[in-house]
Amino acid sequence: MGHGISAARRVAGPLARSDKFPKMVGIVIDTNVFVAAGFNPTSASARVPAAVRDERFHLIWNQSTRSEIEMILRRIRRLDWEEVANLFQPEGEFYRPCRS
Repeated sequence: MGHGISAARRVAGPLARSDKFPKMVGIVIDTNVFVAAGFNPTSASARVPAAVRDERFHLIWNQSTRSEIEMILRRIRRLDWEEVANLFQPEGEFYRPCRS
């Protein structure tokens, strides 16, 4: 598909890697950020998953959110799940139940 975030893209701007911040801060990314990033690869939304790819952040996720993101990205023709699937690393999976 090729319309989403390039694997080779480096982060620029406010989410760029910097010695001022600790490496690999954990973040949770909403489905809408992945969708916005896919439609506009130069947007602020695109810099978020790109920062994960650049190892500036560590993606925290659970099976429910990963399944939702995959379903939505596969459903929208312009988007490509395969471009972001590798961001969901096993060490980032969150297993504990959430409190309501």
